[in-house]
Amino acid sequence: MKMGWRVAAALLILATAIKVSEGSNVMASSDSSQLSFTVLMTKKGCAKFAALLLSFPEAQKAYEDNVGGGLTIFCPVDDAVDDFTDDFKNLTAEGKSSLLLFHGTPYYNSLETLKTQNGVVTTLATTGNKNYNMTVQNDGNDVTLETKSGTSKITGTVVDEEPLAAFTIDKVLKPWELFKVDEAPAPAPMRAPGKKAPAPLAAAGPSEVTDDRGPKDANAAPVVRGWRGCSAAGAAIAAAVLLL
Repeated sequence: MKMGWRVAAALLILATAIKVSEGSNVMASSDSSQLSFTVLMTKKGCAKFAALLLSFPEAQKAYEDNVGGGLTIFCPVDDAVDDFTDDFKNLTAEGKSSLLLFHGTPYYNSLETLKTQNGVVTTLATTGNKNYNMTVQNDGNDVTLETKSGTSKITGTVVDEEPLAAFTIDKVLKPWELFKVDEAPAPAPMRAPGKKAPAPLAAAGPSEVTDDRGPKDANAAPVVRGWRGCSAAGAAIAAAVLLL
């Protein structure tokens, strides 16, 4: 009876140890699958982009959550990140996170697929009210990623094994939503050389003044408005009449 108790206890301890060991392996495997892409990017010339990604937990988590279901990453090489430093600093915290998310798509696309299919693709930054899309264009073996703000070219492969693909690009992708350019006002029309500007309108003279009945006719009889409107001859006749 005592021996049976000891055997049961030993079996319970063994089962617990196995369970813990399996859980540790699962966690290790999960961490490896989630973080391996940043390690690979670091080794393949995208160390600075990987470091930026790891410094924004929200963006990092979005990438990690999509690894298992399919993820394509377009990672700018270190020189491209250096050239973009000032522009990146001028973005808000939300803008920086959106830009990092813009470099990932929530599905796996092999390089062969990108070479044969053109069109608009959504990114991890795309939400219901934010249209963070880009256009894939191919010309033979060349694949470019286009937005209204610029064009980047795929220059190499970091990893291309389903469900994860990552490719190096020569420039940081600039989403139109963050880098919209205000349209300049249309310039005023220019006069032909030697052509003078029209002269300003002259003020109307006394002879051009009109009353409420229309323009003054030069041949018409003068209009009398009280004594002030009488001519000198009319005034003399009126005085003679009064003396009679």
